[in-house]
Amino acid sequence: MTIKGILVVLFGICIGSELFGQYVSVTGSIMDEASGKPLPYATVFVNKTTIKSTTDESGHFSLNKVPLGTYDLVIYYPGFYFHSRVVNTTLQSNLGEIELKSMNVGLTKNEDLSSKAVGWAGQYKEFTKAFLGDGELVKQSEILNPYVLSFSKESGVLRAYAREALEISNLYLGYKISFYLEVFESSRESTFIRGYTRFDEISTKGGATAFRWMQNRRQVYSGSSQHFFSSVVAEQVDGQEFSVYRVQGGSSKSKKGNFFDRVGSEIFPYDSINYSPRPDGAGHWLIDFKEKVEVHHSGSVADSPEYNDVPYTVGRIEPGQVLVNRDGTIVDDGELLVSGSFNNDELLRQLPTNFNTENVVTVERSTHNIRAANVEERVYVSFDKPYYYKGEMIWMKACMNYRNLHLRDSMSKTLYLELINFQGEIVRSQLLRIDSGFAQGNFIVPDTLTPGTYYVRAYTNLNRNFDDASVFIKPIPILSITQRVVNDDIKYRNENISVAIKPSKNNYHTRERIDISLSVSDGKGIPIRSVLAISVTDARQVVPIEEYTTIDKYFPFAGVAPSHTFPELQFPVEYGVTFNGQFVDNKGNPDKATISIVQGNFEDLSVMETEEDGIFRLGGLIFYDSVDFHFQAKDKKDRPYGRVRRIRSEPISVDEALPIFPLPIIDTESPQRLISEYEVPFGARVLEEVLIRGRRDPQKVVRPYGTPDYVVKMDQLDISSNNLMQILQGKIPGLTVRTVYGANGVQRVVRIVRASGLTILGPTEPLVMIDDVPMSGAAGDILESINVYTVESVEVITRVNPTFGSQGANGVILIYTKKGFSPDYEPPTEPMQVIKLRGYTRPAPFRFPDYSSMEVDRTRVDYRSILYWNPDLHTNQDGTASVSFYAADLKTVYRIVVEGITENNEPVRGVSYVSVNNND
Repeated sequence: MTIKGILVVLFGICIGSELFGQYVSVTGSIMDEASGKPLPYATVFVNKTTIKSTTDESGHFSLNKVPLGTYDLVIYYPGFYFHSRVVNTTLQSNLGEIELKSMNVGLTKNEDLSSKAVGWAGQYKEFTKAFLGDGELVKQSEILNPYVLSFSKESGVLRAYAREALEISNLYLGYKISFYLEVFESSRESTFIRGYTRFDEISTKGGATAFRWMQNRRQVYSGSSQHFFSSVVAEQVDGQEFSVYRVQGGSSKSKKGNFFDRVGSEIFPYDSINYSPRPDGAGHWLIDFKEKVEVHHSGSVADSPEYNDVPYTVGRIEPGQVLVNRDGTIVDDGELLVSGSFNNDELLRQLPTNFNTENVVTVERSTHNIRAANVEERVYVSFDKPYYYKGEMIWMKACMNYRNLHLRDSMSKTLYLELINFQGEIVRSQLLRIDSGFAQGNFIVPDTLTPGTYYVRAYTNLNRNFDDASVFIKPIPILSITQRVVNDDIKYRNENISVAIKPSKNNYHTRERIDISLSVSDGKGIPIRSVLAISVTDARQVVPIEEYTTIDKYFPFAGVAPSHTFPELQFPVEYGVTFNGQFVDNKGNPDKATISIVQGNFEDLSVMETEEDGIFRLGGLIFYDSVDFHFQAKDKKDRPYGRVRRIRSEPISVDEALPIFPLPIIDTESPQRLISEYEVPFGARVLEEVLIRGRRDPQKVVRPYGTPDYVVKMDQLDISSNNLMQILQGKIPGLTVRTVYGANGVQRVVRIVRASGLTILGPTEPLVMIDDVPMSGAAGDILESINVYTVESVEVITRVNPTFGSQGANGVILIYTKKGFSPDYEPPTEPMQVIKLRGYTRPAPFRFPDYSSMEVDRTRVDYRSILYWNPDLHTNQDGTASVSFYAADLKTVYRIVVEGITENNEPVRGVSYVSVNNND
C-alpha cells in the first residue's frame, strides 16, 4: 500500500451494531498532563466520521449517538501531541480523565513553521499534487489554511509537517475535511501519508448544489469496497448489482482487453458461499477470500473502464481475510490487498465511514411561485377558562387548520404565542412545538400585571405572508384577587355539537371519583376519530360567560381559497427554532465567513457559510428551554476573529382596534380565588417586583467600587424566561431597553438614566462586568447570552465612579455568579462567542389529587377552580374516549367543555354540567 498516489490512513474503525440500532454516549475529560488543568475547546472525534464533540470549560466532552462497537477515538488540542486510542463501547463508555502531553516550544531547523521559508511555495505545490492529486476534483477543493504547513526535503524525499489540522473545503461532495497530519513522505516512487480525518457537513441554500452533492456522494459510495462488504454481510450481493468472479493464476490486473473474451479461460463466476461472512459475536463479520477475485458493479459507470466491452467499475481483492461491521466499514483488514475501484483512497473522493445513502445535505429551502392556497394555515387556541386571576395558570391547546390537508406534514412546526396588554405591548411570549397539527402550552399570569383585558395572540411565521385574519387573537380578562364576575343569567344548559358528554351520574360527593365518557360522530351520526381538549371547571368560581370565539368558527376554512401566487415567501415555513444572524469582522463590517457552530453542551457541531454580506440563517433547530450556541470564525492566519450579530425579526404590529370584551365584575374586599398547589406548584408563581436598595451581600463582600446604587437578588425573581435583559426591565429604576430598527435588523439598546435625572444620550451603553471582569460587546447581547440560573445577584451603578474610567461613564451593570470569580481563571485558548437562544417551551403536566391513593394528603383544603385539563384526548375507532378525576371540597356545579377536531377536519364542541352536593 505504498504505491504513489495512494492515501494510507492507519487504524481501522468500526461503527458497529447498526443491526441492533444501539447507541451510547462516550464521555470523558481532557486534562493537561503537566498542570492537571482542564483543556477547554479540545476537539474529540471518531476517526473518518462526522461523529465529533468539543470539550467544555471544565474539559468534559460527550460523544453522542456512538454505535456499539470498536473505533478510534482521536483528541486534538493546539500545542499538544495527538492522542488516539481504540475504544470498544460495548465494554467502556466513560473514559475518565485523559491527559495530553504538551509539545516542546522550541523548533528544530527542519521545523520552520513559516510559510515564508525559502522554497516553501514550490514545496507546497509538490505537496498538494501528492496529497490531493491533480485531477478535476482539485479544482473543486481548497486547502483553507496552507500556512500551518512546513516542509523539509532530503535525498529527493519531501516531508511535510502541520502544526494544526489541515482544513480542506471539498465542494465536490459538500464536506469540510479536517485532516490531522502525522506523517507525510513523498518521492518519485511512492507517497506515504498517515493521519486522522474528520468530516463536517457544509450547508447550502441552493437546491441544485445539494442535489449535485447527493448525487456525487451516492456515486462515490456506489460500487465502493464499503458498499460491497456491506452487501456481503447482508447477503444481498446480487441485489446490489455486484457480480463476483474468480481470477485464475497470474495477476488479476486487467489487460485492457475484452472481458467476455476472458470469461471461461481466466475469469470464472464465483459462488458467494466461498466467502460467506461469519459473525464473530462482537458485532463484526469475518470475510475470507481464498482466491483472487474481481468484483464488478453494474450500477456504477467507471471514469476509465478496465475493459473495452464493460463500462462499469471493477474492484479486485487478493487472497486474505477482512473483518468488517454491518455497514461494511473495516475493523481489521489483515493486510488485505485491494486494487482497481476498491483502492480509490483519493482524499477528495472519501466519504465518512458512517455515511449511508439515506443521508441528505442540509438545505435551506428557497421557495418561488408558491400558490397561496397551498400554504394557507390558521391556528385556533382552546383555553381551560374564559378569564383568569393574577397568579393563576393558563392552560392552552392550539389546533392548526390547513387549507390543503395533504400538505400538513410540510407546514409550520413552530407557533408563536404572546400575551399582549391593553396598550398593545407584549408582556409574555412563548415558542410552542407543533406536532401533528397540535401544540400545547401553559404559563402563569404574572402577579405584576394591572387588571384589565389582555389578549392572547398566536401565529406561525408563515401566517405573516397573509392578512391579519390569519393571526389568532382572543381577549382574555385578567382580574385582581378581590374582583368577582357577576352573571345573574346563568343557565346550566348542555351544548353538544357532534360530541356527547356523559357523566356516570348527575350528582357526586365531594372528593368522589367522577367518570365521564365522550362520544364523537359525524353529521350522519357515524362514529369518527377525533383529537380533543377537555376542561372541567367549578362553575361558581369560574362563572360561565359568553365566549368571544369558539372552534366551530375556525374549522373548516370558510370562503374561497386565495387564487394569487407568491413570487417568493417573505416569511418562509419554519420547521424548528430559527436564528437569523450576520457575521461582522473585527471592525464591525459585514463579512463573508465560514462559521463553526457548537450547540448546547458541546455535543453537536456544524459548519455554515454565510452570504457575501455575512447574513446566515440557522433553521430547523429542535430544542427546549434555552441553549447556548457557540460561534467562531477564523481568519487567514487561523486566528478567531469577528463576531455574530443577531438579526431580530420585526414583531407583528398590534391592531389599534383590539376587540373589546366587557366583563361584568364587582370589587369585593375578600379574595375570590385560593390557588391550590395542584394548579400552581409552590415556588413557581411569578412574584411581585423585588428591589433591594443599598443592601450589602450577607457575606459582606467588599466591592472595589464601593456601595452599588441598586441590588437585585435573582432568587427573588421569576427567571423562567432565562433572559436576563427581560427580567431586569422594570426591576431597576432608570434601566431602559429601546428597540432600534436599522439596516442590520432589530437591535436592543440598553440605557441607564442617572440618579440625578439626566438621560445618557450618547452612543456608549453601560459597561457590563461579570464577576468583576469587563465584557466586550453590546450590553443587550451580553445580558441575553448569560445563563440566568448561574446568576446570584445584579448590582447597578448609575453615578460617575473613577474606578472604571471612561468605560463606566454611562453606568455599570455588575453581574455576580453563584460560583464567583476565580483568580486562577484562564480564558480559553480559542474563545467562542456564546449566544443563548430560546427554544420551545415545555408544556407542564396537569396535576390533580388521587383520593383513592393512601399517599395523598387528606388534611389539605381542596378549593380547586380547575378540576381537570387534558389537551390531548384521542377517541378510538368507535369515536369514544373516557376520563376520570376527583371532585374537590366545595358543593358546586362543574362545567365540562370539550373542543377539538375530527379526522375529517371538522370542529367538535360540547358543554355539559354535573353537580357536587353530597345528595345521592
